[in-house]
Amino acid sequence: MLHRQIVFGMRLIGQFPSSGSQTRLDLVESEHALVVEAIAEQNAPRAYEAMFEHLSKSRRRLLGFDAVPDWSRQRPTTPHGETVR
Repeated sequence: MLHRQIVFGMRLIGQFPSSGSQTRLDLVESEHALVVEAIAEQNAPRAYEAMFEHLSKSRRRLLGFDAVPDWSRQRPTTPHGETVR
């Protein structure tokens, strides 16, 4: 399911001429690098924070406003079952 959402988002972004700018691509790449670094360091809370920030910023870039996810239904958890945030 996540794969479909990612593909949809990437196709949608491709429809906006200004969204393909090098500056925007550099921003996205740096956000991805923070996620990868945290995962490589096996730092789950930092990886969560980096991914949360990336998704929040992606929503803002795509929609033009903040769309806060509703975590009231289910809070994210670590592989050990601990609630994150």
